[in-house]
Amino acid sequence: MRRSCARNRLAAITTRSCATIRIWSASTRCLPPICWRATASASPRAASGSRCAAPAQVRCPSLVGASCSPMNDLRNPTALTFVPGPAVPAPDLDRMAALLFETSYLEYCSVANRLGLPPRQLQRRQNIDPWLRHIVALYEGTRLAGFYNAATPAQYAGTPALNHYRDEVQAMDAAYDAFVARHAGADDLFVASLAIEPACRGRGLLDVLLADVERRALALGCAAVCLTVWQSSAALPMYGRRGFTVRGTFDDAYPLFFDRLHCMARPLATTREET
Repeated sequence: MRRSCARNRLAAITTRSCATIRIWSASTRCLPPICWRATASASPRAASGSRCAAPAQVRCPSLVGASCSPMNDLRNPTALTFVPGPAVPAPDLDRMAALLFETSYLEYCSVANRLGLPPRQLQRRQNIDPWLRHIVALYEGTRLAGFYNAATPAQYAGTPALNHYRDEVQAMDAAYDAFVARHAGADDLFVASLAIEPACRGRGLLDVLLADVERRALALGCAAVCLTVWQSSAALPMYGRRGFTVRGTFDDAYPLFFDRLHCMARPLATTREET
């Protein structure tokens, strides 16, 4: 499984989401959909595009299995939809490649590559295009809001990919692959990449993406969702609050980046309920 330069230094989202459906309408300023009391309605402030009024809203008790209805802003409804990687337009694939630089130390990894490509073009060729069948994009209306790349270790192993990094980075990449192979089990769904557009952060889209990741994992019969995240990343405690625990730590990149990468995993809802 060829992944890129010890990835996933995610700057992510803080709000919990009650959405378990794959398409909904929700207020642009009040994403993700909020669980509303049966007798409550959207406040005038929410309808005017202001922040959601706190007295009218309640948080979902859990991410999976919640039966919440989205709050609609009738003046400016925005649909959230998931699009499979092969159907994503080329400009948005370029944007995905650019977003990868916010998840890891890819500037260092990409310079002086064997193809002589600009860093973003290299990431598009190496870490987006070969994995399109494992990529899912999240759209807010017609705008790309984020994406993830997730598959089982066996699925990744079946996807041929080349490494175009310079020699020293290839050695670190090989060590990272070995680290993932030790800690991501055959029955795990491994999230190789997950990124959210800066303009869309702070509105719960991390939970929206993770809910879809979990849906895919359940469909594949996986026991857990597994990913890697940098110790310095604001996403590390966010994943911890969502039930992810550390399985192992990758230290090989520390001499270069003064940072350590953690492999974290969360059992699927069915597994958690059984235990």
